Amino acid sequence: MKIGDLVDAEWYDLDLRSSSMGVIISYDIEYHDDDDEYHYEVLLTSGKKLWLPEDCVREFKGE
Repeated sequence: MKIGDLVDAEWYDLDLRSSSMGVIISYDIEYHDDDDEYHYEVLLTSGKKLWLPEDCVREFKGE
């Protein structure tokens, strides 16, 4: 995924699952010994910005 991509985001806030559509506005790579993990800053449709790990962000399929 890249900056500007439309995504579906899911996250937990106080044990409540939330989800929203959004746009990737930046990303960062967290380096580990065995792999690298991407973290994406997503601007949600509500106007809120969240940093989310790559397993919480999926490409929007338009359904």
